[in-house]
Order: sequence, then structure tokens, then C-alpha cells
Amino acid sequence: KQPTSRTDTTRNKPRELGERIDTQPNRERVNLSDVDISKTEQIDYKPFSKSKPMNTKVPVNLYTAVANALDKVEAEVGNIDVYVAEKLGYKSESELTKYFGGEQIDALALALFNAESGSGFIIGDQTGIGKGRVVAGMLKFAMKQGWTPVFVTEKPNLYADIVRDMKNIGMTDIRPLMTNTGEKIPLNAEETEFLSTPSIAKHKQEILSIANTGELPSAYNIVFTSYNQMQTVKGETTPRRQMLDVLAPNAFIVLDESHNAGGQGEGKQVKSGAPLDRADFARTLITNAKGVMYSSATYAKRPNVMSLYSATDMRLAVEDGKSLAEAIEVGGVPLQQVVATMLTESGQYIRRERDFEGITYDTVDAKVNQNVAEMAASAMLAVKEFDDIKNDIVSALGEQAKAEGELITGGSATGQAGMESSNFTSIMHNLIDQMLLTLKADATADRAIKHLKEGKKPVITVANTMGSFIDRYVQENGITPGDKIDLSFGDMMRRYLEESKKVIEGDTFGKKTVRYLTDDEIGEDGLVAFNHALDIIDKTDWSGMPVSPIDY
Repeated sequence: KQPTSRTDTTRNKPRELGERIDTQPNRERVNLSDVDISKTEQIDYKPFSKSKPMNTKVPVNLYTAVANALDKVEAEVGNIDVYVAEKLGYKSESELTKYFGGEQIDALALALFNAESGSGFIIGDQTGIGKGRVVAGMLKFAMKQGWTPVFVTEKPNLYADIVRDMKNIGMTDIRPLMTNTGEKIPLNAEETEFLSTPSIAKHKQEILSIANTGELPSAYNIVFTSYNQMQTVKGETTPRRQMLDVLAPNAFIVLDESHNAGGQGEGKQVKSGAPLDRADFARTLITNAKGVMYSSATYAKRPNVMSLYSATDMRLAVEDGKSLAEAIEVGGVPLQQVVATMLTESGQYIRRERDFEGITYDTVDAKVNQNVAEMAASAMLAVKEFDDIKNDIVSALGEQAKAEGELITGGSATGQAGMESSNFTSIMHNLIDQMLLTLKADATADRAIKHLKEGKKPVITVANTMGSFIDRYVQENGITPGDKIDLSFGDMMRRYLEESKKVIEGDTFGKKTVRYLTDDEIGEDGLVAFNHALDIIDKTDWSGMPVSPIDY
């Protein structure tokens, strides 16, 4: 590469292989030989950019690799701030630094350098450091290059976040095409501005038109989609998949929360000639795309996701993605750390973190009503006892289903005649988690109030708000806004008991029907166990156990 944004060309003079060229000779580096790495997990991150630092840390095992990678980029392109400003279309370094901190500009320099070199880049910064702005910067770059930016994320409501990030870096011309149908996403807290899709008919016609022409209409300059949009529908491909496929050769694809794109393999059996599933389709897009960027603080969450990162140098380590997943699984955390270091050294991965020094993690015993806990445990035991009987019934009926060439399942298993059913014990952890939260609701509130009176600002985090359960209850019971919802933990137990009777019947042609086991199929012993569980649930006083403690 020739220097593109500087007058000092001495950095491109021939040098010995492996020679380190320090474009800022006075830049301070930590000598790792002076660091006790058994006691230190993080080191202060010193941005190469002259923009305001964000006071982050870098994992000690990545410190040298990050510095070496940025050294190499700077030796090729010159001043990093000037380089990034030019590539993103800002008039000056001062305009660039108005929108980005030092850490973000360093990440952009690496991402831009890889994009121009035809390689992928993973930004793995911890939450709160600004991955979104870096992503927005790369989407801006793609537009400037005349590429088609495609932003892929977990859920449509996250489109509002990337729009906000794009506006926050000075972008004003943002015209997204959402592949999701019937969306109206608020873009501000007041809900006065929305991101909406057109009518279903018009939206479908636009998707089909792009799938045929391979070009975005002038009304749009970026595509927003989510991972579930890459799925087949009833085993067939979809117009939106066809659209993404034809756009890919000129697309710059950003995979937000990339670990959610789906793992390859996962024990799936694919019929011959069937369309690619979501995971394989995503990998095909990556292979065909003009450029790829991944954003995830946990990019290596599962071994079977690793083949997704084929746009990086990981593809050079093995013959195929399956081999990479197998190697990572066998190698475990040590191999993941080696891979992270090698990717960082190559300039294709960067991670910065917040400083947790001085933060303590203390557990406090909470006083709970043990009688209520015992009642909940008794109800769960009764449900489990019915579930055990039901599983024996399902197993017996399965033999009959095999003889008739049908499939009955309690889950999503396919491909073999017989009968299966989900076990209550496999989902009981959800109930236990919610029970523990419910039991500790009063103690948590009391402790929060105490801290508030002390002038502190407590933050309460929960894993489950029970929103989906409440939504289903509202829909099934015709509840309208303003009506009182009086749900308890007992209502949730009752639903789990009823759901445990559910099965899915499938014939040899793939047609599936959801139904509940009949009383005759359950039999006398099963009905006794079912009614016993229901009786315990109905007679238990659940008034102290709300289904949604955050609304209690």
C-alpha cells in the first residue's frame, strides 16, 4: 500500500522482516517482564489516536499484540487520525475526534485497513466502550465506497440503536430498508419518530424487485435485517433470503452480536436438496460479501460458531469450518486465548475492557419465607411425578406410532417414526430461577430502599421479567389496557402442568399437528397424578409469590 494521508513517506522505506517501526518514538509501552501476570489481568490501554482516551484496559495477554498490530497499520497508512478521517469522509482530524474517542479510532483504523485488504475484523470490546459507533463508522465507510451496507442484528428493536449511533457520528442521510414486515420502531424516548416498513404488499414487492435486479432502489441506502430473517419458511427459501444473496457481492455486512448467528452442525439432519439453514446461509453471505465486520464481546461463545469468522485469518488454519469448531472444542479456553492473540497480532481482533479494580462482589443472605418455598417445591415435585408417568405413556404410545409410520414428539425432533416428549426436569430450572427471584423480592426491595436513603443509587438486575408469559396470558384471556392482571406463581405452575401434556404429531410427509394428550391416553394413573398436582397448586396460597416480582 502507498501512503494515502500524510507527507512523511519514510515509514514505507524497506525494513528487515519483523523490524518494529515506531511512528511515535516517545509512545510509552509497558514492559511485560515487569508485570506479574499471575496477579494482573488488565493493563491500561494507550490509544494510538490522539483523540481523547476513554480510560479503558486491555487484557494482559493481548497488550503486545494490539500494539504490534497498530504499529503495522500506522507504518502502512501513516497518522491513524488522518487516515480514519479521510476514509470516513471527515474534513479534518478535529471533526473526527468530535465524534470518536481514541479507542474507537484505533478500532476503526484496524477495521478500515482490513476492509481495504479484503479481510474481516472482529471488534470484541466490552459493553459500554462504544462498539456501536465503530460499527456506524464502518457503515459510513461502506456508503462512501459505493458498497451496500447490510446491518444484521438479533432483534428489530436494535435497529434504533444503530440509527442513533449513525446520527451521533454526524450522519444525516440514513435511509434503511428493513427486511422485517410490519415493523414500527420508535427512534426516541418520546416515541415521536419511528422507523417503519411500508404496507405488506409494497414491502413484498420491493423485496422481490431487489431480488430480481440485485440493486437497492434510490429510496434506500442501507439494509437492516435480523438473524431470524435468514431462516427458511416451511422448508423453503424466501424472497428476503434471495435479496440478501444477490446483494452480497457488493455488500459490506456487519454481524452485530455475531455469536447469535447460529452454530454450524448442531446435530442437524438436512434433506438432500433442501435450502441452506440459517447458519449455513449466513456463512454463504460472508463468503460472497465484499467485506465483513463482526461485533461481539463474546464472539467465541461456542465452538460451533467459530466457522462464522471465515472472513478472518482463522480460515487459513484449517481446511473447513467443521475442523475449526472441532479444534476449538478440543483445545478449550487455552486454544481460544491463543486464537485471540493471533487474531489480534494480525490486526483482525481488538478488545478493550472497563477497569474492575476496587469493585467487590459480595453475597448477602436474604431472609425468605421458607414455608412458601416448601409449598412451591411440593408443587414442582407433584408436576414432576405426573411428568414421569406421562413419559412412560409417551414411550408406550411411541411403539404404536412407529408401527403406523407416524411421529409424535413433545419438541421439534424429526426424521424418525415414534413418540417423544419434553421432560419437565429439562425446563424446571426456569421455574426455580423465577421462584428464587420471587422469594427474594421483598428483601431486595428493602435493601434498595436502605441504600436510597443513604444517598446511593442501587441497580437491580433480573434475568427474566416474565414478559412473554404475561403477554400470552393477556392474549388468551382477552385482557385490555386498564384491566387488572392478577397473576401469581401458581398461575405459572398451572400452565407448566398443562403444557406437559402437549405433544406434536407428524406424519411421514412432514406435516405436524400440535395437540394435548387425551384423558384416555393419559390413563387412570396419569389422571390421578395430574389431578393431585393440580390440587396442590390450587390449594396453595400464592399471594406472597407474584409472577412478576418487578411489578410487585
